[in-house]
Amino acid sequence: MTYPAIMPIIEDETECLCKACLNQAIQKKMMDKLSHLSLAEKLSLAQGYKTKVKAIEGIDYNMEKGKYVFTQWHHLKRGACCNHKCKLCPY
Repeated sequence: MTYPAIMPIIEDETECLCKACLNQAIQKKMMDKLSHLSLAEKLSLAQGYKTKVKAIEGIDYNMEKGKYVFTQWHHLKRGACCNHKCKLCPY
């Protein structure tokens, strides 16, 4: 699996870059970045990463009890609320 360009991570934050650890490092970096931005700034940032690449587990969604739970990042890349009362909806 290849990852789309998301945002750089600092390599010395983790010694392991297996899929699970890399996903965790990327998710942490994204949440740290997003936590300091307004909704308009978040949307602007996410639109630069909107691609037709298949959603990536651990980045765009997580599995909980056999169900897909889309991340805030995925919702922001979509660009609008789908009105399904998603668990991590930023809108």
